[in-house]
Amino acid sequence: MKIKVSATIQAPREQVFEFFTDFPESAKVLHQAFQIDFQSPQTAGLGAEWIQHGGDPEDPTVATHKIVAFNPPESYTMTTDDSASLETMEFRFVEASGGTHVSFEVAFQAKGFFKAIFARLFSFVMKGFMQRDLNRMKEAIESQDAN
Repeated sequence: MKIKVSATIQAPREQVFEFFTDFPESAKVLHQAFQIDFQSPQTAGLGAEWIQHGGDPEDPTVATHKIVAFNPPESYTMTTDDSASLETMEFRFVEASGGTHVSFEVAFQAKGFFKAIFARLFSFVMKGFMQRDLNRMKEAIESQDAN
């Protein structure tokens, strides 16, 4: 199952791409991460890999993230593996009048039979979460640009 959301951010493409690919910082905004432990020597670019703890600190979501494609400033692809699913997230950055159009697409593969049924039934909820995630990134970049 694939889900796609998008937003136009009022900032130059290179700046938007740089913000998204500063993984120690962008994970805090995009995924509400509170702990990030890199498993790779690099923290950016192709092959960067980290374990991320996010959400509720009392019951965190723990996931392994890895950058599997990196084409600055046009796109990057990241895999996420947690207890519920394996996701492939593709981010694309296209110049738009006065800013950058960002598309965020997730190919979602639920783990387990019941989780797969649940994921299909609530894909519209997941799309809403993804759009909120992307909007948080937009707000962070545009507020940074205003300062």
